[in-house]
Amino acid sequence: MGFVMGNEFLLEIGVEDIPFRILFDIRDYIIKRTKKVLEDETISYEDIKVFVNSRKITLYIKNISSFQNHKYV
Repeated sequence: MGFVMGNEFLLEIGVEDIPFRILFDIRDYIIKRTKKVLEDETISYEDIKVFVNSRKITLYIKNISSFQNHKYV
């Protein structure tokens, strides 16, 4: 494919108390939106994980490419 893999991306965000009933919705939304952005920008990755608790949201992307793949129009 012509892309470099092996990079990891980790983003942790401290937040105010999030009600338990919406934690999983937040996690699912972040995964969905992150996948869409990476696909739209043609950035390859192996896996996306999001961990949430009432005080922190963590986004982890395994083997994210260092650059965009070529787009053919």
